[in-house]
Amino acid sequence: MERIEVQDPEQQRQQLYDLFVGHLADFAIFLLDDHGRVVTWNEGGRRILGYIPDEILGRHLSFLYTKDDLAASVPEKELQTAREQGSASDDRWLVRKDGRHIWVTGVTVGLNKDGRAYYGKIIRDQTVVRQKEERIDQLYNDLGEKVTELERFQEVTVGRELKMIDLKRELERLKKRLQEFESKT
Repeated sequence: MERIEVQDPEQQRQQLYDLFVGHLADFAIFLLDDHGRVVTWNEGGRRILGYIPDEILGRHLSFLYTKDDLAASVPEKELQTAREQGSASDDRWLVRKDGRHIWVTGVTVGLNKDGRAYYGKIIRDQTVVRQKEERIDQLYNDLGEKVTELERFQEVTVGRELKMIDLKRELERLKKRLQEFESKT
């Protein structure tokens, strides 16, 4: 573990905080400047999105978004919401360095320093959770289709059985009438 030897309590607190954020591997935690460019990057960002600091610092966060989200101006809207409302939910597909899409959940927080807007962003990879949810939804849909198919089959089968019963009754009635007719003649 890294040793902190600063005497000033404020510097020590800052170093501890930086150490903490730097070691969070399951969460990408980074800061953006007033234009939405990345100014800090932690180990979680590298692990989740695949970029090392030298590859990402200074770049606008929009390059992490899907083409559909870019076309819908999602990054700009997200920053605007964070600036105006204090935070913006960030549950969406992002694009990793290797081009794979990952489902992340998190938040973008609006920050204000010296009259300038800055942003803090925290995301967590929830791709496996999302895929499981989608699989469960698909299984429920498949089950619903099978139940409907069975209900139709049952309706046809039961309907056929009821028709067979009616036919047997009609046949018995006709046999009886035939016997009555034959007995009269």
